Amino acid sequence: MLRRSLLLAVLALALSGGPAARAADPGGPFGVSVNSIVNDDFTPAHWNAPLRAVRASGITRARTDAFWMWAEDRPPRHGVHRYDWRRLDAVAGALASHRLRWLPILDYSAIWAATYKGDYHSPPRSNADYAAYAHAFAKRYGRGGSFWRRHPRLPRLPVTDYEIWNEPNNGRFFWKPKPDAARFADMYLRARAAIHAVDERATVVVGGLVAHPQFVMRMYAARPGLRGNVDALGWHAYAPRVEGLLKGLRELRATLELEGEAGLPVHVTELGWPTAGDDPTVLPEPARAAALETAADRIARSDCGVSALIAYTWSTPRHDATGFGIRRPDGRPGPSSRAFIRVVKRYERRPAHLLPICHPPGEGEAIASALRIGTGAAVTALT
Repeated sequence: MLRRSLLLAVLALALSGGPAARAADPGGPFGVSVNSIVNDDFTPAHWNAPLRAVRASGITRARTDAFWMWAEDRPPRHGVHRYDWRRLDAVAGALASHRLRWLPILDYSAIWAATYKGDYHSPPRSNADYAAYAHAFAKRYGRGGSFWRRHPRLPRLPVTDYEIWNEPNNGRFFWKPKPDAARFADMYLRARAAIHAVDERATVVVGGLVAHPQFVMRMYAARPGLRGNVDALGWHAYAPRVEGLLKGLRELRATLELEGEAGLPVHVTELGWPTAGDDPTVLPEPARAAALETAADRIARSDCGVSALIAYTWSTPRHDATGFGIRRPDGRPGPSSRAFIRVVKRYERRPAHLLPICHPPGEGEAIASALRIGTGAAVTALT
């Protein structure tokens, strides 16, 4: 099925005359996840040093959770939602005070709202409740939001991009008991409409997907109304080696083109490697640093329509066995953080040409030539 998808996408490209995917955002695509900083120790005074280091590195975007359960620990009464914003205000204030724009993940279910009692990684029973939270969050932290009016001394850095859930095709951890493309598509569309009602210019991102793009196909097959109504697609770039990661990105772009979404931006909302554990993607330093630099550089300069590139993650504590943090547990720079920052600095001098990763040179010509001698030859050219 995937090979057929790639074939059809390339045929469409050959006949259309070239790729339609957007280039990277002119402001630079880079950011970093700070979830471990915020979530593992909810003590705002402890956040200053690492957030200061993030901003000093030249990074201006910080991705972390905006947990629904932090804002609404009880169900609505008589249809009225009541939110307690204190914890999320602390996150918004800390990031803004360090001049970091928040890239929030609107996740997961509030405890009372979860399909499976007590398991917030199961989807909400009601998409309307989730959409109500998305709407209220945008009214508070988005453009013209009440949080900024209440804190006029903070740098005004409203949320402009909203990520809907995290890894909705990961049934092992984040969408239990198993992924449901139709259900997630409905939730995305409902949340997108709620956020756009507050800010029609907002970018509402399909929560970062893992592994192969069959889930994307299932979403569009189940809900054809998605077509033209998605602002950006999140993707998590994980593979044992850089070559496998780039292959996954090519497959994703080909799938989007097949689905009629050639211009849809891709947000790589997680890019990284663990340095320990039994995961097949483990890369110890300094191999991890070399892979991160190569991957970030090639993706940022690619022709794959990537408009956000977020490293996972800035730092993880000593007790974290994965070693995902690109800084050392004590906060000092390490080989991987230095490697990623080199790419960020390099990108300040924008590349004159995009790297042909998703649309290699001669691809269209090869297929056009094959078409002249029959479909069978076209298939052979791709296998």
